[in-house]
Amino acid sequence: MKRILPAVLSDTLEDYGKAIELFESFKGNDVIHIDIMDGEFVKTKSADLKEVLKLPTRLKRQVHLMVQEPQDLISLCIDHAVEEVAIHYQAQLDSYDTILNETQTKFFLAINPEVTPSDIEDELMNFDGVLIMTVNPGLQGQGFLSDNLLKITELRQLGFEGTIIVDGSVNIDTIEEVCNYDVRDYVVGSGIIKQNDPAEAYRKLSLKLEL
Repeated sequence: MKRILPAVLSDTLEDYGKAIELFESFKGNDVIHIDIMDGEFVKTKSADLKEVLKLPTRLKRQVHLMVQEPQDLISLCIDHAVEEVAIHYQAQLDSYDTILNETQTKFFLAINPEVTPSDIEDELMNFDGVLIMTVNPGLQGQGFLSDNLLKITELRQLGFEGTIIVDGSVNIDTIEEVCNYDVRDYVVGSGIIKQNDPAEAYRKLSLKLEL
């Protein structure tokens, strides 16, 4: 089922707490996309994941690890029963299969604009899905790089049947283009949280998925 994923990125734990409270108030929403950055893989550094995961919530959590060395954070997510985790293709990880197997957590391989489906073809079997970045990671509010949506078609042509997530400048102006592709999750940051009425923005975006 297609779904809007309200997203939060901040360098303060307080902002994550406020986002959780806000997203829990959205009618029909049961999930939060949590962006985590280490200041190395991308220039921006977020609040500490260990503290963020201690925040109580009824929402399912999808954690996007934009970090250079994700191994310890993957273990942390598993320990906290995080439902879904995305890690980047360029991240330093010794072995995908030994870390990602034998857990209830689902894992996604995130690819930046410069990474092609053929680059990750040999790794696809180890993942439940692919997160396609339609911006260069690190900051909210960037321009939408629509050419990256073509990667969805390429992945299907490679025989990949896993879940597709699109992340990056998805908003009320760009979502209809994304809807033309086989996408389950539409990650929305600024297009919700920075709007005058975030709940109304979420509602309008959700309606677009029903067209």
